[in-house]
Amino acid sequence: VALPYKSATGSAIIPMAYSYGKPVLITDVDGLSETVDDCKTGKIVAPNDPKAFVEGINWFYENRNTDFQTNINNFVKKNMSWHSLVKEIDLFCN
Repeated sequence: VALPYKSATGSAIIPMAYSYGKPVLITDVDGLSETVDDCKTGKIVAPNDPKAFVEGINWFYENRNTDFQTNINNFVKKNMSWHSLVKEIDLFCN
């Protein structure tokens, strides 16, 4: 899933892509990179740089044998699950 954002306020597209086991190509804007484990669940490139975005697309072709599904499942379980949310709330409150 290619997301060449120039700015963002949050994106439900990344979790939706992950729910289908799809990696993402994003530009490093406004906190989007917090939802991507670079080179494991997707690729993060410089914003406003078409050449960097093309290089990101090429990276996917060169690394198409990466087990993105397993990487995504592990990332979501650790960082985007209800369990991880409760853990963060507990850490914040204690």
